[in-house]
Amino acid sequence: MPRMNRSLCVGFIALSLAPALADEPKPAASVAPIETFHAEQREHWAFQPPSRPPLPKVKDSAWVRNPIDRFIRADQEAVGFTPSPEAGRSTRSVG
Repeated sequence: MPRMNRSLCVGFIALSLAPALADEPKPAASVAPIETFHAEQREHWAFQPPSRPPLPKVKDSAWVRNPIDRFIRADQEAVGFTPSPEAGRSTRSVG
Protein backbone atom coordinates (compact mmCIF):
# COMPACT_ATOMS: atom_id res chain seq x y z
CA MET A 1 0.00 0.00 0.00
CA PRO A 2 1.48 3.39 -0.95
CA ARG A 3 2.41 5.79 1.83
CA MET A 4 0.48 9.04 2.00
CA ASN A 5 2.21 12.39 1.81
CA ARG A 6 2.37 13.95 5.31
CA SER A 7 0.92 17.29 4.19
CA LEU A 8 -1.90 15.44 2.45
CA CYS A 9 -2.70 13.63 5.71
CA VAL A 10 -2.66 16.87 7.72
CA GLY A 11 -4.88 18.54 5.14
CA PHE A 12 -7.35 15.67 5.18
CA ILE A 13 -7.56 15.76 8.97
CA ALA A 14 -8.03 19.53 8.95
CA LEU A 15 -10.85 19.28 6.40
CA SER A 16 -12.47 16.46 8.37
CA LEU A 17 -12.47 18.47 11.59
CA ALA A 18 -13.45 21.81 10.06
CA PRO A 19 -17.23 21.38 10.45
CA ALA A 20 -16.87 20.36 14.09
CA LEU A 21 -14.60 23.30 14.87
CA ALA A 22 -16.51 25.90 12.86
CA ASP A 23 -19.07 26.78 15.53
CA GLU A 24 -18.21 28.20 18.90
CA PRO A 25 -19.96 26.54 21.85
CA LYS A 26 -23.18 28.31 22.72
CA PRO A 27 -23.26 30.15 26.04
CA ALA A 28 -25.48 28.44 28.62
CA ALA A 29 -27.79 31.46 28.73
CA SER A 30 -28.68 31.02 25.04
CA VAL A 31 -29.77 27.38 25.42
CA ALA A 32 -33.45 26.86 26.16
CA PRO A 33 -34.14 25.32 29.58
CA ILE A 34 -35.71 21.86 29.54
CA GLU A 35 -38.92 23.28 31.06
CA THR A 36 -39.62 25.04 27.73
CA PHE A 37 -39.44 21.81 25.70
CA HIS A 38 -42.58 20.07 24.48
CA ALA A 39 -43.60 16.86 26.24
CA GLU A 40 -42.47 14.80 23.24
CA GLN A 41 -39.03 16.44 23.36
CA ARG A 42 -38.66 15.76 27.10
CA GLU A 43 -39.30 12.04 26.47
CA HIS A 44 -36.11 11.75 24.38
CA TRP A 45 -33.67 9.21 25.86
CA ALA A 46 -31.04 11.88 26.52
CA PHE A 47 -33.31 13.51 29.10
CA GLN A 48 -34.12 10.28 30.94
CA PRO A 49 -32.20 9.47 34.11
CA PRO A 50 -29.92 6.47 33.74
CA SER A 51 -31.18 3.24 35.27
CA ARG A 52 -29.79 -0.24 35.66
CA PRO A 53 -31.59 -2.89 33.63
CA PRO A 54 -32.56 -6.10 35.42
CA LEU A 55 -29.87 -8.77 35.21
CA PRO A 56 -30.80 -11.62 32.86
CA LYS A 57 -31.07 -15.13 34.21
CA VAL A 58 -28.51 -17.61 32.93
CA LYS A 59 -28.25 -21.39 33.16
CA ASP A 60 -24.45 -21.42 33.48
CA SER A 61 -24.02 -19.08 36.46
CA ALA A 62 -20.59 -20.55 37.27
CA TRP A 63 -19.23 -18.76 34.18
CA VAL A 64 -20.44 -15.38 35.45
CA ARG A 65 -17.89 -13.27 37.33
CA ASN A 66 -19.56 -9.85 37.18
CA PRO A 67 -22.93 -8.36 36.13
CA ILE A 68 -21.78 -7.67 32.56
CA ASP A 69 -20.95 -11.37 32.14
CA ARG A 70 -24.64 -12.16 32.71
CA PHE A 71 -25.62 -10.17 29.61
CA ILE A 72 -22.89 -11.82 27.53
CA ARG A 73 -23.74 -15.33 28.74
CA ALA A 74 -27.49 -14.80 28.27
CA ASP A 75 -26.89 -13.83 24.62
CA GLN A 76 -24.59 -16.82 24.13
CA GLU A 77 -27.17 -19.20 25.59
CA ALA A 78 -29.89 -17.67 23.39
CA VAL A 79 -28.01 -18.69 20.24
CA GLY A 80 -26.64 -21.95 21.60
CA PHE A 81 -23.00 -20.97 22.05
CA THR A 82 -20.93 -22.55 24.80
CA PRO A 83 -17.85 -20.87 26.21
CA SER A 84 -14.42 -22.40 25.65
CA PRO A 85 -12.58 -23.64 28.71
CA GLU A 86 -10.53 -21.02 30.50
CA ALA A 87 -6.94 -20.78 29.30
CA GLY A 88 -4.19 -21.75 31.70
CA ARG A 89 -2.03 -19.12 33.39
CA SER A 90 0.96 -20.12 31.27
CA THR A 91 -0.87 -19.20 28.06
CA ARG A 92 0.48 -16.05 26.46
CA SER A 93 0.07 -14.33 23.15
CA VAL A 94 2.75 -14.64 20.54
CA GLY A 95 3.52 -11.53 18.64
